[in-house]
Amino acid sequence: MRLWIQFYSIQNARSLLRPVVIASLMMSGAPAFAGPLDTAYANAMVPYVVLKRGTVECGKPAGEHLAYKARLLNILGRIPNIDLVAADREIERAFEREAPRPRYSECSETLLDLYKIMSGKSAEMALQHLSETVRDH
Repeated sequence: MRLWIQFYSIQNARSLLRPVVIASLMMSGAPAFAGPLDTAYANAMVPYVVLKRGTVECGKPAGEHLAYKARLLNILGRIPNIDLVAADREIERAFEREAPRPRYSECSETLLDLYKIMSGKSAEMALQHLSETVRDH
């Protein structure tokens, strides 16, 4: 990846020149895209994060997110040579990245709505898609 920085000048109303820095990021090498397994895994992480936030912020039962995580790890375990300990850590990191800081955490109506959606068909569909993708991998 190369970072090209180009300097431009803009003339303001008083005819003074001001330098303006415009950084344009130019990618070189392989194109940046995610494969089907990466995409299915990322999509399967969303319900886990929402379910765990529901537990932490709204006092929902911990069994929901723990059962989801166990099923997620069970599906990932079918991939040859996968490090399940590292996968478990990455699942928790996904929650830490998405969850607000402890002093700002509060149970909102939006989070409760998401929790209801994710504890139903959405979570099941994400796991089903991941399972099919792992099987085809």
